[in-house]
Amino acid sequence: MTNLPFEILGISDRVNNLKTNYMNNLFKGLLAGYGAKKLGGGCFSTVLVFILIWVLLGQCT
Repeated sequence: MTNLPFEILGISDRVNNLKTNYMNNLFKGLLAGYGAKKLGGGCFSTVLVFILIWVLLGQCT
C-alpha cells in the first residue's frame, strides 16, 4: 500500500525499477571504490581499476 499513488497512475513498476537500479548502482559503486582503493597504486591506476571493476560488476547482472 506504500505505492498507492503510483499504482493509481499505473507507474508502480517503473518506480520500483528505478529504486532497484539506484540501489544496484550504489552498491556497485561502493564495491568498485573499495576495490580500487585496495588495488590501485596511484591516482591514475586507481581510476582505471575503479572503471574496470565497475564494468566487470555491470556484466554480472
